[in-house]
Amino acid sequence: MEILLLFLTGMSAMTTEGAIVSQTLIIGTILPYPTSQKPIVAVNYSFSGPLIEAYENDTLLIRVINKLAQSTTVHWHGIFQIGTSDMNGTTGATQCAIPPSGEMTYKFRAYPAGTAWYHGHHLDQYADRLIGVLIIRRQVEPNQEQYDTERILMVSDWYNDLAQTKLLSWYLSKYNTKGIEPIPDAIVVNGKFSRSLFVKTSGATRIRFSIINAASFSMYTVSIDGLPLHIIELDQTPVVPYTVSSFMINAAQRVSFYVNLNEFDQNFVPPDVPPTKSIYIRFKS
Repeated sequence: MEILLLFLTGMSAMTTEGAIVSQTLIIGTILPYPTSQKPIVAVNYSFSGPLIEAYENDTLLIRVINKLAQSTTVHWHGIFQIGTSDMNGTTGATQCAIPPSGEMTYKFRAYPAGTAWYHGHHLDQYADRLIGVLIIRRQVEPNQEQYDTERILMVSDWYNDLAQTKLLSWYLSKYNTKGIEPIPDAIVVNGKFSRSLFVKTSGATRIRFSIINAASFSMYTVSIDGLPLHIIELDQTPVVPYTVSSFMINAAQRVSFYVNLNEFDQNFVPPDVPPTKSIYIRFKS
């Protein structure tokens, strides 16, 4: 399965170091698409959930209100939780689940810096799209001189069936002896089916992309037609920049890279794609 995207959006303002960053997350269900009757578990009635940003060593104070008919938790993927393991959000391991109509306030240090994310960690709520982006900023970002603006893309697989009613029973069936994973019906990026995501570059030429794979099962090969990708962060670890034409990203992983539009070379665009002023990124599952 392959998709083409044209993109680029802006980032919000950030807090100062040492601040308390407060956010309220309401966990409920929505019907995200008029063409689908599948409800999803959503945060603040949107898909994906709201972006949470802080500087490293800020204190995150996240109030989670459960409007579901079942219990829930939220796991902060990539946060070390040193001394705050009870805030990790893993049901039965570090906390009891938040009951229906209940709430919990998570309080923890924003550490380490980098591209993190959050997701449901109770039953099949992650597979039914309880997901969102969590960015921990550094006061001085490594390689910041290489780019002028930043874009975040959260990619996930989409199933027309709910995980609890069909996918889970199929995947865990005794007849699925080889553990074959269900094939997704589509790919979704930033809450949009791939071909509907179009965003202007607004004149930027040096752009950082942070890719988060929030899929239940899928691994993706990522590339951009005609452009080299300069890798600068893997999960939340800065790396010395190196250049690739594509990379693979598995479920829960994060990869950040920058591109320079002045390096565009039409010779490295597939021959069936006509010359265009658009930039296409490909996610191949």
